[in-house]
Amino acid sequence: LSHIMMVRPLSPEDVSCVREICLHTYDGYDHVPIMLPRWLHFQDHYTFGLFVENVLVGFECLKLIDGGRVAWEHSMRIHDKHRYKGYATIIRRYVEDFVRSVFPSGARTDHKGSLRMGQHMRSSSSVVFQAYFFYPPYDENISKLLLNGGGNSFVKQNLLCITPTQLQESVNQLSRDERTTLIPPSTLGLVAIDWSLYDVQHLTDITKFYPDVKIYATFHSTSQNLTSFSIFVCQTCIKGPFVSACVMAGGDDHLLLSHLSLLQQEIIISSPPSSSSSSSL
Repeated sequence: LSHIMMVRPLSPEDVSCVREICLHTYDGYDHVPIMLPRWLHFQDHYTFGLFVENVLVGFECLKLIDGGRVAWEHSMRIHDKHRYKGYATIIRRYVEDFVRSVFPSGARTDHKGSLRMGQHMRSSSSVVFQAYFFYPPYDENISKLLLNGGGNSFVKQNLLCITPTQLQESVNQLSRDERTTLIPPSTLGLVAIDWSLYDVQHLTDITKFYPDVKIYATFHSTSQNLTSFSIFVCQTCIKGPFVSACVMAGGDDHLLLSHLSLLQQEIIISSPPSSSSSSSL
């Protein structure tokens, strides 16, 4: 490590270099090149890059959550030609030092990877939150999830298509206990969609980036209160299109699988044929 090294925040001029690094991540289906231009404009989001001899060799992102009380480190990337040289450790230490210097009162950092965080959050033994990322062939990938979840043995629930504004109003009408059941404290009141986190108090912000977002929901037969919802968007990465979806089902597996089943139908209708590729959760 005798080369001249420097860690600094990335700028819009670095996006092309980030894209080059991400070509070798997740088979070319990396979300970072899509999200980075947005992250660079968010006041609660930082992206630090390590430069060796003025060449970007890796980077990591930092998002502040819950008013800065939690610092979420994510999206660590090292160029495939520069791995196993200790560069990831250098970036990680720099980011942690940055957090301690800016928030000396004791912000805690979370090293969970984006994929792991996106897979699920659990309350007791029930799945209460699940985010999925589907790559072609979509139908095959979702069918595997439905099969693993019980296939046709579950009872499909009727889902209604609603707008982001209707979703926000429905969430606001929930009592504290109802909201905790649907959106548990372990999620920090955040909904993940397409690798971005949205506060449940500002769900309409999703439309700023995804005007064609689709939302489905179920409501209690008597109280008409919201009991589950799903959000999904179609996105394009370096290699091609993929679908990002989030389901909040309050621990009800039948609701969870019902949302996945409808998602499968929507994708079959709206997505053009695509060559086979890998899938990811």
